Amino acid sequence: NHSRPALPKEIDVRSLRKSDNRFFWLTATGLPRDYILPAPAGAAQKVIPMEIEARITPGNTIVLKALAESFSLRLTPELVDFDKRLVVRVGGQVKYNNFVKPDLGVLLDELQQRGDRKRLPLAVINP
Repeated sequence: NHSRPALPKEIDVRSLRKSDNRFFWLTATGLPRDYILPAPAGAAQKVIPMEIEARITPGNTIVLKALAESFSLRLTPELVDFDKRLVVRVGGQVKYNNFVKPDLGVLLDELQQRGDRKRLPLAVINP
């Protein structure tokens, strides 16, 4: 019987490709052109890794730091408390401040797309 480690509440990664944008419960989309490979044609500067940071605090707050245009957060009861208000901060600004409602449709969509029965989110938000 194989058990997987719990989902991390802190994510700190570097990405060089638009397609390398999904990490555990976080997806960052719309990464800046200067941070992705292949480098744009005629680019004089060297491409540097895109830093993507996310942290879930004990106070039911998610803090996101990245130059992405948007984020998608796949939430499970092990990550956040669905009975408490969730606050999401992006670059220091509050982008979400509400209760998260579990959604059976999200669970079924994730199961169909990824086939992972062990880590199904009960809700997805896009702050």
